[in-house]
Amino acid sequence: MKKQNFLCVDLKTLTQETGLQPGEGRKGMLTMTEESEKFMFVEGIGRKRQPTNRVIAGKRLNINLTPDGRLMVYMRKVELTRYFNPHAFANEIFTELANAKADLGLV
Repeated sequence: MKKQNFLCVDLKTLTQETGLQPGEGRKGMLTMTEESEKFMFVEGIGRKRQPTNRVIAGKRLNINLTPDGRLMVYMRKVELTRYFNPHAFANEIFTELANAKADLGLV
């Protein structure tokens, strides 16, 4: 880790909503705009995570509603072992998808 001290510098901050308060930390990017004399800090834009709108939660798959109104199918993780039966697994997936379509009125 390298330590540098910059004395008597100008620092300009661009924050999202409120200015910096004493002792407060923010995430963003600090850029040296002139050789060891001027700096600019731009606060990063935080992404708010959309909550999952789960419509159906099955044994093998989930169906979620996206913000634009589409229904998306997500498979659950499956461990492939010597005892894994692909025919039974395929039948379970088929049954869950057929039931989900019927429940959602897509038949």
